[in-house]
Amino acid sequence: MLIFSAVLGLLLFQDPPPKPPKHKIEVKLAIEPADKRWQFRISGTTDLPDKTVLRLRVFAIEVVTIMGESREEEEGLCYRGGAWYKDVTLKGGKFSEIVFDTAHKPYSLRYRGRAFYDTESQDEELAKTIGDESFSAKDDVAWGDPKNFDAELREAAKSIADDLDVIQRLFSEVKNMFSSQRARYVAKDWLGWKKEFLARVDKLRAKNDERWELWAAWVERQGRFRVTDFCEMLKYLVEDECAAVLEKGDEEALKSAQQTISRFPERFEEAREVVGLDAPFDIETVTAVTKRYAAAVEAVKKTAGADWDKGAESRGAARDAILRLSDQKLVPRRGYERVVRVAGSLTRLLELGPDAASKPDAWKRAVTVHDEALRDFMNYAQIKP
Repeated sequence: MLIFSAVLGLLLFQDPPPKPPKHKIEVKLAIEPADKRWQFRISGTTDLPDKTVLRLRVFAIEVVTIMGESREEEEGLCYRGGAWYKDVTLKGGKFSEIVFDTAHKPYSLRYRGRAFYDTESQDEELAKTIGDESFSAKDDVAWGDPKNFDAELREAAKSIADDLDVIQRLFSEVKNMFSSQRARYVAKDWLGWKKEFLARVDKLRAKNDERWELWAAWVERQGRFRVTDFCEMLKYLVEDECAAVLEKGDEEALKSAQQTISRFPERFEEAREVVGLDAPFDIETVTAVTKRYAAAVEAVKKTAGADWDKGAESRGAARDAILRLSDQKLVPRRGYERVVRVAGSLTRLLELGPDAASKPDAWKRAVTVHDEALRDFMNYAQIKP
């Protein structure tokens, strides 16, 4: 009776489930090539009245597995110009808008178009007439082959590497020009070079702005931020610091320019390390650590059962290697998720190892799961067995 009363009490104090909206929105997402660009178009129909404002947005969908549970994560693609949503005012119950436009061929991911009815976006009297709380409708499109995604990230990393090489050359050019002009300043030469140099930096920045900011495409997101940072640094160095020294004779600006120049190598190496130019970032180190790990696990397998006490050293070596691979400066997000799978399957091996002889079926399954996870990571990292 007490249990029944407790359950009844919980039911009475729970919020009632939300009422389904009176109105409906039918949504269709399409990804269309257009003049060397790609356009994400959301269209649809609705019985909402004219002058209702719908907010449209496109999301990339990634399935993330944490502690054995999978869930979908929506990550919005930012509409150009800084707007997060494309707003459309209804007329005739239909809508069709380009919500995201990009020069970048879409990654092989699933995308979701959403149309939001938001009460806060409506005229107050119209919202009262409609009578619905905020709600949304969606449509998903699977684009490309998921097997191609890692190759696409490697291509993005190569593009970023090319831009970082350009930045390094631009920096050397600034240093050389600044040094020569300090030795013998010729205003015409300096001003002409400055104008042309800044135009090249702006062109690089415009190209970089087309890169995506998705966490799912981690290497591109990081590359975009780093290239933006270097473009801003180069412009400031030339326009403000070097120009102040050469054009105005500002000695304080000289100290600032020298500090910026001296910090560049460290910032540049940090960018290469954080962004990574391959998948994984440091192929030689990852290959060496992975092979060390694989050898340690093979030794662990040989001690399973009666000889388990003899394998403490190999177990320690396996743990050390997997911890090294877990460094996200070494392995990017997509690789890190694979490392987590390997680590989880290693934990299962270490749990079952002492009882491998008495639980042969469970041990065999654990070995199979582990080896598949390790194989998947090695294929991703382009490591040959």
